[in-house]
Amino acid sequence: MVTVARGQSLDTLLRQHLASSPLRVEVMRELVRQANPQAFVPGAGFRLVAGARLQLPSTQDQAQHAFGKVMGAPMAAPQAEAEERGAASATTGARRGWVRYP
Repeated sequence: MVTVARGQSLDTLLRQHLASSPLRVEVMRELVRQANPQAFVPGAGFRLVAGARLQLPSTQDQAQHAFGKVMGAPMAAPQAEAEERGAASATTGARRGWVRYP
């Protein structure tokens, strides 16, 4: 949590606390706004309210935003994989003789 000082800008806070993030500044601004809508002056872009407390996005939040739901997807169960292989072998017979490119 970060408390916004009077006159402090969002970009300054991002440089101070999240400078090592691989995400673009525009993306980081949106992540902070989504997590802290109460900390922004309505209708004033990214202007912050003095004294507001900001929850900055964690490394995990940033990764989830960058990679979407892929990171949270569970691994397929072995039984489901076996069923997929069985379905694939059934269609392989119909495609016998087809040219396959790597």
